[in-house]
Amino acid sequence: MDAGGGSIYEVKDSGLHLIDSLDAGHAAAFLSFPLPGNSVFAKVLAGREPVLVAGITTSDLQPSGFGRYGDDSCLIFPLIDREGSPIAIISPHDKRTPPFVVQDREIGAILASHVSEALQTARAVAALQLSEELMLQAQKMEAIGTLAGGIAHDFNNILSAIVGYPDLSLFVESCPEDVRHNLEQIRKGSMRARDLVRQILSFSRTDEHPEGPVSSASNFPG
Repeated sequence: MDAGGGSIYEVKDSGLHLIDSLDAGHAAAFLSFPLPGNSVFAKVLAGREPVLVAGITTSDLQPSGFGRYGDDSCLIFPLIDREGSPIAIISPHDKRTPPFVVQDREIGAILASHVSEALQTARAVAALQLSEELMLQAQKMEAIGTLAGGIAHDFNNILSAIVGYPDLSLFVESCPEDVRHNLEQIRKGSMRARDLVRQILSFSRTDEHPEGPVSSASNFPG
């Protein structure tokens, strides 16, 4: 089509987002929805078909995002996905040998169809890669959790002795006061370590819920 300028917009829920342009600075970075009903982009989105405007200055349609064309004709192509919804808009303008003609629209429509298919394939590949990365990350986190749970259980067994023996020694009435103080400090430190182990077990999802009496207020039948 030998266009001297043009732009491509991605269709999103909020509006049209500029992806790139042949002549930088000519197109608005964002066109919010709803578009003016008589704009060329609105016509293309509504009809899902390419639009050839032979004369911008004499047409009832108004330019979308750009009002200074080098010649009086322009083309707009929608990129349609497999479900029939527009995903992007390509808008070449300023044909070096003006004006754009019907043949340009037909050739461009074929090219737009191939571009749309390539874009969807690229998106599918990117989505698959992201899914694989997330799965790999989940597997890593599961492995870390399993390792942390095993270490925490072993550490908990060691703590049982560290907590238990100071308790037994504190029951002895003849235990000197300074030794008693030291044992209490050991016990306090051990209890903090036990709380840390519980946090690790909670992270690894291997924590065991302690047994306890059931509240009489529980709603059991009968």
